[in-house]
Amino acid sequence: MNADPGMSPAHRAAVLRALDRKRAVPEKLVPVSEMARSLGLPTATVWRWVKTGRVRGVRQGARLTMVDKGEVEAFVAAHPPRKGRPKATEAVGEVEG
Repeated sequence: MNADPGMSPAHRAAVLRALDRKRAVPEKLVPVSEMARSLGLPTATVWRWVKTGRVRGVRQGARLTMVDKGEVEAFVAAHPPRKGRPKATEAVGEVEG
């Protein structure tokens, strides 16, 4: 996990402990595409997290990678969207003219 300048060392340690507990016993393994869809994120984003080691991926054959739903949700909770950028799940409002 990359260092977050807005996260205190105590908070970071608590998040790492929570992630370690989640890694010990997977809550529910789901495909990367399903996880991305449930979060309202592009599939490429969740794939990037797996490739960079931010969340673990488990290969289930040549074309299927599963992720621990609890681990991904903990990661998302620990890394809120940056200010100034819309959330992936927000609808774009219409412009009045």
